[in-house]
Amino acid sequence: MTHMPDDAPPPVQCAAGGADDPLSSQWEESIPEWIAALSPGLPAADAATVAKEWTACAVDLARQVISFVPNASRGQPCRLLCQATGKAVPATYTLTSNLRTLCVEGEAPHDRLGEVHECQLADMRNIWVCADSALARRVHGSIHSDLDADLACVVLIDVPSGPLGLVMRSSEAREEFLDCMAVLIAFQRLRTDPGLPRCALPGGLPPPEARLRPFGRSLQSEHLSGPICVWLARVGEDVLTNWAQEAATSPPLPLESLESSSPDPPKKSEDGASAVHDQPSRPTRASASPI
Repeated sequence: MTHMPDDAPPPVQCAAGGADDPLSSQWEESIPEWIAALSPGLPAADAATVAKEWTACAVDLARQVISFVPNASRGQPCRLLCQATGKAVPATYTLTSNLRTLCVEGEAPHDRLGEVHECQLADMRNIWVCADSALARRVHGSIHSDLDADLACVVLIDVPSGPLGLVMRSSEAREEFLDCMAVLIAFQRLRTDPGLPRCALPGGLPPPEARLRPFGRSLQSEHLSGPICVWLARVGEDVLTNWAQEAATSPPLPLESLESSSPDPPKKSEDGASAVHDQPSRPTRASASPI
């Protein structure tokens, strides 16, 4: 792996589609609309290169979501972390048909409480992992057996009702969960309260730099706010809208509404510092270092 300074992480290596790839073509046709929101002030000479990198990531993410949503809707095995008992009990997480809620249910007789945990995607602000979250490590440490809760497979979902700890079946499954949940959360947040995730409320903070979640790290609110939220929602728009329409529970979110909702370029703070780096914004997914 190439080592680069912290302020210039390498771009993610995504498998871009070919010229005949419909997913790639969809993004190529719309480069002028969305690249300006992701990279305000981007020199014209760099626009094509930066847009191609973001397009590659969009195609790769869209493919993941297309695979993830049907599987998650049928239910996927996991373990539910219970700090009270110090156990990680077998469970299943499921996406509701309208893709608005993640339900987690422990399997009998392992889960004596028999409670179904329901988490609204629009309310999720962070999904922590142990690599960069002391809280996630503390929850993991409360489990008596590491065999039931592999450190590299733990996620801690930050929701208003309290953090919910899950153990995925593998570290690869955890990464897929985080990447696809980013798209799903962004999609639902824009439906629920468009001004908040776009950082477009009067008197609010400027939007953060458009930055993807680094590989192996937590999905944080900064990865779901500002221009990147609009970009993520658009990545999964076709599959998520079609799925919602089939469920006949929610109206589609038109592409035009996403493009027109792109926020203005980040404003400078009172001390004159820009809210983004001087270098063009690129999709960055630096690998996490071992704990």
